[in-house]
Amino acid sequence: MDVHYFEPISIFYLVLALLILYPILFIILLISSKVNLLENSYMEFLQFYMLTSFGIVMD
Repeated sequence: MDVHYFEPISIFYLVLALLILYPILFIILLISSKVNLLENSYMEFLQFYMLTSFGIVMD
């Protein structure tokens, strides 16, 4: 049994999952914080996105 964990298809689905999860997370963040705090939550989201992205790259 040859089991390859990091095939291109697996990486594709991982990226696809991240692309689906991040907007959902962003929408939840927008709803949880009020609409008038849209810019602040957007900046928080960007910081969180950068931190998690670099965290994934670092690990």
